Amino acid sequence: DRIQGGFFSDVIDKTPQEEVLETPSGLTGVRMLEFDLLNFVNFEADIHFAEDEGIVQVENFGTHVRTDGFVLYGIKIEAIMDHGADNVSLDL
Repeated sequence: DRIQGGFFSDVIDKTPQEEVLETPSGLTGVRMLEFDLLNFVNFEADIHFAEDEGIVQVENFGTHVRTDGFVLYGIKIEAIMDHGADNVSLDL
């Protein structure tokens, strides 16, 4: 396995020789699930963003990318505010 995943940020490490990198909240963790070098890659991303007190927000989604350019992504919504999964509008 060449790719283990990691955290991604828009912050540039100005001292890469150091063992510490301080970044603001809002990192995205990416995990490679499976891949075929010639056909596709499947990965999952977790978004870590600080929320106000009392707000619980879990954000993760999966993505499938094929070599022909086809991209498929999915997310499961369990609740938004006080609306359960059966009462969520998906107006995009």
